[in-house]
Amino acid sequence: MVTKTMSNIELLQTLRGFNKPYFTVADLEKILGMGRNSLYVTLNRLVEGGVLVRLRRGAYQPEFQSLGLEKSG
Repeated sequence: MVTKTMSNIELLQTLRGFNKPYFTVADLEKILGMGRNSLYVTLNRLVEGGVLVRLRRGAYQPEFQSLGLEKSG
């Protein structure tokens, strides 16, 4: 379980390690170890901050390029 106090960069690095194009709320709940209500608030803040992109209800994509964490090919 990952702590709730991780930085945006640490979060993106963690998500990049899963090698998935997008994450569901259930995925992020397990990864972040947060309750559903707290998670929704956190996800909203991350979307507003440009860290995640909301693809549709319950599906989010990390925005690696915004913090210079794009994968090198």
